[in-house]
Amino acid sequence: YVGARLGDAFLPCVVWVGDSVDELYAADLPPGRFLLKANHGWHYNLTLTLPNDLATRREEIERLAGGWLATRFGYDTGEWQYCTFERRLLLERFIDYNGEEPPDEYKVYCFRGRAEFINFWVETPSEEKSGLYDTAWNLLPVNFGRSVAHRTRPGNLHAIVKAAEDIAADFAFARVDLYSDSESEIKFSEITFTPGNATSRLSDPGFGAKLGKLLDVGL
Repeated sequence: YVGARLGDAFLPCVVWVGDSVDELYAADLPPGRFLLKANHGWHYNLTLTLPNDLATRREEIERLAGGWLATRFGYDTGEWQYCTFERRLLLERFIDYNGEEPPDEYKVYCFRGRAEFINFWVETPSEEKSGLYDTAWNLLPVNFGRSVAHRTRPGNLHAIVKAAEDIAADFAFARVDLYSDSESEIKFSEITFTPGNATSRLSDPGFGAKLGKLLDVGL
């Protein structure tokens, strides 16, 4: 879906897709740093360095990945869309925009195909930060209860917004997440119709009310 709208250059490099950990161990995999992911949930990922980690972390890999595949993510929480397709594993090459740390992520909230604000997301082993910015990169006086992630305006802000809007063009609402080096490179992260399972709370209810008025789901 994303490749058809933006081109394959926006897609992370996936080197393997399979149905089980046994298939992973039987595959001929390249060396390097990767993320092992499941395709049907949130936080289902594990950073691996190949080939060493396949031997030294096998028990951990089998336990985590097996647990992901056995879980019907979203079934008990109303996010039914995650239960409608086959659960699979994938191995994605690590995006090294920030060296060893996870890349910066721009979570773009789009209504009727138009970006309204961006949640700039920074994740470290010890903390998650976010900062809400408008599409001109002015920091908004509202947050999701986390420490504020301050960031100078990215040099490719226009390209980030355009990519998100191109992906979200056909939907009443979508949050489009993109990784970027904040200069020229952009990679697709995910698209979701239920960010935070609709349980995240904004520090300013009035801001949430304004967003609600933008939402038109055709009811």
